Amino acid sequence: GDALSALTGKVAGLLVSPGTGSPGDDPAIRLRGSTCLQVGCSSPLIIVDGVITTESISDFDVNSIQSIEVLKGAAGASFYGSNAANGVISITTKSGRDLAENHVSVTAHGEYGSNSIAHYPSFNHGTRNTFDPTTGAIIIDAAGNAVTGTSAFDDNPFPTFGPNAYRDQMKLWTNNNNFYNSDVSLGLRRGNTNFNTSFSSDHNGGIVPYRNGQFRQNVRLNTDQGI
Repeated sequence: GDALSALTGKVAGLLVSPGTGSPGDDPAIRLRGSTCLQVGCSSPLIIVDGVITTESISDFDVNSIQSIEVLKGAAGASFYGSNAANGVISITTKSGRDLAENHVSVTAHGEYGSNSIAHYPSFNHGTRNTFDPTTGAIIIDAAGNAVTGTSAFDDNPFPTFGPNAYRDQMKLWTNNNNFYNSDVSLGLRRGNTNFNTSFSSDHNGGIVPYRNGQFRQNVRLNTDQGI
């Protein structure tokens, strides 16, 4: 999963636009609308455990996130100044602070599924051109022009064979593909020390052939030491 799935539809004024459509592609995030004319300069500031990061929010494993706080307007500027002109998304990752003393917590999560197009759009199966019933080629008159049907409608069906056979481009250039993700985390609290570490692996092949899709691996270590 991705962190944006936890924000979509829950934050007023948040606009998330998909990128190229490839799995794992960086989306465009707007908290206060577009504030400049350049591409990419209206993205909010991303804070992870109090540290400013230039990484995309889609790079984070949603299973390692404890909470997400969204700041807009003066609230963000009061903490981070002009860097927060486009808003702030503050992410807090999981730690071992809330675990029982000397209690080891192990969590594993796995998911497997398939991507496919549920409904294909309907396309026109007819044309005004006429076709040779033996070869499937378009009939050409003496002047070199294609011979059209007698009606004014595209009601001549494409042949089922030959160079002009009907082809559904959507079905030809898309296919089903699998996705899987796995996540394991380990946490412990002992005295003034607590930690939480996790490893996740995500793969999503997408539905477009000849593309690698998304392959992401995250390793995280969060340690707190009291004095």
